[in-house]
Amino acid sequence: MDFQEVKGKKAKDSVTGLEGKITGYTQYLHGVDLVLLEYLDQEKNIKSEWMAVSRINILS
Repeated sequence: MDFQEVKGKKAKDSVTGLEGKITGYTQYLHGVDLVLLEYLDQEKNIKSEWMAVSRINILS
């Protein structure tokens, strides 16, 4: 998976159940690749969290 494949896609975190759009991607030499998932919290505030690529399911 690379950023060109997933940028702007709707995705869901398989651990927390959070759904949102992928707006960032980072690769590390030693460690797991991460995506930045932006989502709305319960109060409709925009939030974002870095999550391991392996936790992410692409929805669209």
